[in-house]
Amino acid sequence: MILVNFEQLYYFVQIYDHLSLNAVAKKLYISQPALTKSLQTMERELGVELFTRSKKGLYPTNAGKIFYKNALQILSLYDDTLLQINKELIFSEPLTIFVPPCIANTYFPFIIKNLCDNFKNLKLHVQEYSVDKLPSLLKTP
Repeated sequence: MILVNFEQLYYFVQIYDHLSLNAVAKKLYISQPALTKSLQTMERELGVELFTRSKKGLYPTNAGKIFYKNALQILSLYDDTLLQINKELIFSEPLTIFVPPCIANTYFPFIIKNLCDNFKNLKLHVQEYSVDKLPSLLKTP
């Protein structure tokens, strides 16, 4: 069985998009040797080279082009699955939100709509308070 994880897929997509291990390593705040090792491990698992390496840089092989197309779909499906799961989260207690009057009627309705659209099981309790009273209302663990 071939074992490739989501992190490796993400790294591969980034490498494919930038065609530079150094650029991707800097962007993702990881070392270039770690990124290289991840790519080599994935290629070994798959049994194919995904990139041709030269002094001028990386070039995707035919296998790399096919793998890229499918990796994008896999990562997209993974993201969609996480969104669906998050939308189904069950909140055992209502979420209390204290809102200063200055945003209660302007920005806040859009925030509430977004929360309600994304978290169907969320129970909200909204209270309007002036900014100077908000610190005393916050619960500390």
